[in-house]
Amino acid sequence: MAFFRNAAHNIRRTMENDPAAHSRIEVLLLYPHIKAIGIHRIAHACYRMHLFFLARLISNIARFWTGIEIHPGAKIGRGFLIDHGMGVVIGETAEIGDDCQIYHGVTLGGRGTAHTKRHPTLEDGVMIGAGAISLIQCAIMLVKKSKSEDVTASGRKYTRSMQSLKKTLIGGYGVYLIGAFVLALGCGILTDMSPVKLIIWLIYTAFAAIASELIVGISAMHSGWF
Repeated sequence: MAFFRNAAHNIRRTMENDPAAHSRIEVLLLYPHIKAIGIHRIAHACYRMHLFFLARLISNIARFWTGIEIHPGAKIGRGFLIDHGMGVVIGETAEIGDDCQIYHGVTLGGRGTAHTKRHPTLEDGVMIGAGAISLIQCAIMLVKKSKSEDVTASGRKYTRSMQSLKKTLIGGYGVYLIGAFVLALGCGILTDMSPVKLIIWLIYTAFAAIASELIVGISAMHSGWF
């Protein structure tokens, strides 16, 4: 039967995705989302047969038992994981695809009083983090990047890093060189240097300032500051 196949698939996915799960019997008996989804399947079947009172009664049992509130009208695919589960609310017209995962405190709610589609739709493979709230009718889908897109994104990030480094270096050169020249000139005057020695001293100071600025900038880029 589809009911037992879906339950077995949910248990397998839980074992694969939760390192805290030690055995299938533990998942079956002690994980709240397995019980909540199993009871929801029964409540949803009653809902489709227009046995609305019985469907809500069954869903309230699951809510009391697990802390997960799933309206019997919600459509849920295979392999749905609810990590921890406490405080999860899933509305009547919500639709959840296969192999989705949400964490505790997630609300898939809706606004309005019209008897229409008013809750979110999760496409296959979507994951939603703890505490997320959606109160509008929308589609949430998993965006997969190709390797070429990842390479392009890395290249753009490197280009932005170089541009940021260049701006930082150019902006800092002026202030740094002025300060270095003033300090070098003051030292040269105080020590009674000859004009030739003073010029050499200022040139050396300029090269030292530029070199130190480059070293600091490159080190900052490699450290991920840009």
